[in-house]
Amino acid sequence: MASSPLTPTEHRVLRLLLTGAPEKRIADQLGLAVSTTHQHVVAIFRKFGVRSRAGLMSLWLNQAPRDT
Repeated sequence: MASSPLTPTEHRVLRLLLTGAPEKRIADQLGLAVSTTHQHVVAIFRKFGVRSRAGLMSLWLNQAPRDT
């Protein structure tokens, strides 16, 4: 899905992004500065080719396996 592999920190940020947590809460939970967290969010958006959290969520939901 992503254009290049995510770093371990990007994986942790992504998991929290998908829960709807704001960047400040993500930063607090991961022990990062808010500015560093924002840089990770921007990198994640770039790797997935989206411009927003809504775009990321839409992409993620459309890729989720479905029960048939």
